[in-house]
Amino acid sequence: MTKLPKTVKVGTYTIDVKLTKGLMTDEENMGNFNGRTMEINIDPDMREDLQYGIFCHELIEAIKTIYDIEALVKDHHAITQLGEALHQILRENGKEILPE
Repeated sequence: MTKLPKTVKVGTYTIDVKLTKGLMTDEENMGNFNGRTMEINIDPDMREDLQYGIFCHELIEAIKTIYDIEALVKDHHAITQLGEALHQILRENGKEILPE
């Protein structure tokens, strides 16, 4: 299982990653990115691998916001696809693809 990081850096920003109960029941989301507070919130009431997949999706949301990527603003489906691809690549390759 892949554990979620407590923070992640995107550009010059440090984004806090938090487990927030009730997202699925109260907001009908498994996760979200808040560009005002620079937080990714993930509902903890799902398996860790699903949490990490949602984290990857929200990380793409953060990249879209921070770098103002217009193409991703117009196409949420692309964010979902990129998040799933990132999750698969990191899950299957792990630290092997990261330089020391």
